Amino acid sequence: MMELKEAILKRCSVRRYKADPIDLEELKEMINLAFRAPSGSNSQPWDFIVVSDEKLRKEVADLVVSAHHEYWSKARVEHHDGQVLENMLKMYKGMANVPAFVVFCRNDNRNKTMEQEYDKYRLFWADQS
Repeated sequence: MMELKEAILKRCSVRRYKADPIDLEELKEMINLAFRAPSGSNSQPWDFIVVSDEKLRKEVADLVVSAHHEYWSKARVEHHDGQVLENMLKMYKGMANVPAFVVFCRNDNRNKTMEQEYDKYRLFWADQS
């Protein structure tokens, strides 16, 4: 895997996806590292879902394209020209052709558990006042 400094210095925005095969074990290792990113109260309130099945990738890409149309049909788009929206749409459609992609999900249940734990101590300190 690439060194951190190299990754930071070579970082760029991705606007096209490659269809090259990906090592799913290497992807899993990257996700395990990402899971350890700092978070409030060390709760890591996120989950990662790897979508590598071809049929499922197509279904997700279709959903994203559909959401794109629905959102932009209702949004105020005077700040976005047609070319920007067209490029976004191409990118979303291309999701079906990649070997895998990762869906990042926020898991609020982890935060709730932490907050419930803190509530016990808040009550204790309130009692001491």
